[in-house]
Amino acid sequence: MPGDDLATELEELWAAYLPLTLRRIAVIREAASTADVDADGLEAVRIAAHALVGALGLYGMRDAAAVARGVERRVGAGHHDPELLETAAAELEALVRRPVSLTTS
Repeated sequence: MPGDDLATELEELWAAYLPLTLRRIAVIREAASTADVDADGLEAVRIAAHALVGALGLYGMRDAAAVARGVERRVGAGHHDPELLETAAAELEALVRRPVSLTTS
């Protein structure tokens, strides 16, 4: 079926994109492990989270995109909460590592 080919292509694209996704999550995790993150560090986290929101949403990973959106909003407002960032990073990693089943129905 033509839809099966598209689903396969999307799954292959996701597999290729996963390493970049994990690097962006690592930016969030790194900020969680740092007691004092400066404005540039917070901006790097915000940018990583923003990129995750868009990409994860594109792949239909709404739960993961919502977690990333929460990080983007909190950090964008200037909040550095290491516990929240670590929890978000762990949740994001778990969500993006789940087997992906992209359907085109």
